[in-house]
Amino acid sequence: MSQPYFTRSATVSGQRGGVPHWITVLLVEEGARTPARNGRQFVYFDSAARARVTRRARNGEFPIGKLDHAWDVWAVVTRGNTAVLGVGHRDRRVRHR
Repeated sequence: MSQPYFTRSATVSGQRGGVPHWITVLLVEEGARTPARNGRQFVYFDSAARARVTRRARNGEFPIGKLDHAWDVWAVVTRGNTAVLGVGHRDRRVRHR
């Protein structure tokens, strides 16, 4: 998968929230998705995504110890993962409708 384009807003919000760039890319690759407004998608780590990422870490792609603070990260992406529009940390539970 090619690297998604990060808008300036996504870059700044990720830096303010302390979310490393590589975790956001991993989230876009492996995260669960729910529809958001205007054809966008809300991406987050659910239990199945956590299992996939943990499996990749155990295969040696990246240190598993660096994932502890990554599980509550979210992103908003455009359809087709062409652009990341926003990044942050979840501070409350996501409600699925």
